Amino acid sequence: MKKIYIWFILLMPIIIFADWPDEPVIIDVTASSNNGHYNSGGRRIVRINQTTVALGVDGNSDHIYRSTDNGSSWTKIDDEYGYSGCLVSGKDNYIYHFSGYGGNVRVVKFLYDAETIPSPINIASYGGTTHGAYRQINATVNAAGDLFVFYHDDNGGSYDTIYMIKSTDGGNNWSSPIIVRAGNTDHSWGFIHSDVTPSGNIVIVYSEWESKSIQFAVSDNAGDTWTHTQIDTNDAYNPAVLPEGENNLYVFAQSPAENGLVFKKSTDSGNTWPSNWTSIQANHANGYADPSPALDDNGNIYVAFRGTDSYTVYSDDLREYIAMSTDGGTNWTFPYNNLPGGRVGTRSIMRYQTWHNYGGPLEWTWLEDVSEEYPTLFKINTDITIKNIGSTSNNNQQKSITFSIYPNPTNGIVNINFYKVQNFEKVEISDITGKTIIIKRIIQQNETIDLSDFENGIYIISIQTDNEIFTRKIIKKQE
Repeated sequence: MKKIYIWFILLMPIIIFADWPDEPVIIDVTASSNNGHYNSGGRRIVRINQTTVALGVDGNSDHIYRSTDNGSSWTKIDDEYGYSGCLVSGKDNYIYHFSGYGGNVRVVKFLYDAETIPSPINIASYGGTTHGAYRQINATVNAAGDLFVFYHDDNGGSYDTIYMIKSTDGGNNWSSPIIVRAGNTDHSWGFIHSDVTPSGNIVIVYSEWESKSIQFAVSDNAGDTWTHTQIDTNDAYNPAVLPEGENNLYVFAQSPAENGLVFKKSTDSGNTWPSNWTSIQANHANGYADPSPALDDNGNIYVAFRGTDSYTVYSDDLREYIAMSTDGGTNWTFPYNNLPGGRVGTRSIMRYQTWHNYGGPLEWTWLEDVSEEYPTLFKINTDITIKNIGSTSNNNQQKSITFSIYPNPTNGIVNINFYKVQNFEKVEISDITGKTIIIKRIIQQNETIDLSDFENGIYIISIQTDNEIFTRKIIKKQE
């Protein structure tokens, strides 16, 4: 196989690494004031073929907006209203908008570049909610493109039950509701967040209304049955789950007891969890955080949340933050905060789902409390590529990534994890002049490259398969 490297393309990004520009973009400057609790579905931004689609708020309703210039400008493309909206990207360039309206869970299915958006279709009904509309609807997708939608419903009573409906034909037909966790007079469940692991298990986290205990559940049969584990006894809520590889699972939450953003990590697919939370930032008396995590293709973790630069008892001091870990949660830094802006509203949303996210840059939105207008704000970092293990676009502008490289930056040791090895042939490491310094055959799922004997600087990793080459930039920064 003949290989051709065009090195000037690789050298261009070296000037900037992990650029975190200060000023966010307002998605709709005409939006009116809103109740942020109605606009918190859990996933609210997707991207396909360099086109970003996001939910913005106007009053108590969600609307769909589209940008083809990395968020610099936005166009509203729907007029359907609805609340607690959730956006999921699926197979074959389709996007799904789930929302609540008039006692129904609704779906709109459309292509990312569709000129017109079809009308919503009712796929389930509910009686009400004790928890409220805050993250009432959440959805995810698996490798086959099957869709799973979760919602909590009090059935006209005083406690919420968690239900799931699913579609195995791209959203054309839907199952009857499946009870995931039944509520009763002692327990009311809500605040659901879901994802699907690389091995195909559906995982969710949710919390209890009164005690605010956090629960984890997993299904290995497409949601027909569930195994539940309580991972916290009280005083933590608004959880979000992040799968990493086959065994690692992270749960992020907000904790008044810990004064802010916390997390737990399971290394055995959720079978066991640490007893105590690990604090990431502890600066707010009420513990507000509302976390939303994502994973990049180097294995780094990013969490969007609302926090402060120093301890406070005032909610008006809350601002938009990013927490970042390059070592599996052992250490955390805060590469971005929007301190000059107004108070951050109820939800930060990173663009991320394990399957069919179509790769591309790190993007996120949040609600900003400015003069009671609460505009939806958008940010992007084009130097960071989110992990993509299960999607390709029809025109092949984005490739399916089935490996991760970490840590980046590195002190010398670089780990490369392949989710499958049969199509990979070898790894080459080159310096910025194009000189090859290391060549290694790929023979196992986890390979290690040692750059300890080389100078600090930027190196290019080229991973060759039987028909294409993937390139990544890595920084060696040894103390």
